Amino acid sequence: MTLDKLVSLYKEAGEIYMSRLSWKAKYDLMIPLNQIIKLDYCDPDTSYQEDCEAFMRAFAEYMGTDKKWVKPTDIIESSFEDGEK
Repeated sequence: MTLDKLVSLYKEAGEIYMSRLSWKAKYDLMIPLNQIIKLDYCDPDTSYQEDCEAFMRAFAEYMGTDKKWVKPTDIIESSFEDGEK
């Protein structure tokens, strides 16, 4: 997967996560993204909110940030500052 596609999916997940949708609606939109990304993370299966939060934590970690959601450009800019390309 290209970096552009990964950043696009991360942005999409973040926009869903930050939206005013119900947690069930967020779950229904976000979790299928993992079929594309294939993150290995612990899904707590306790509530839609906790499932979404676990997914975003795992995705953020995969993207190299410890925040639940940051703008993808922030990640890219900080990666270049650290000398990564």
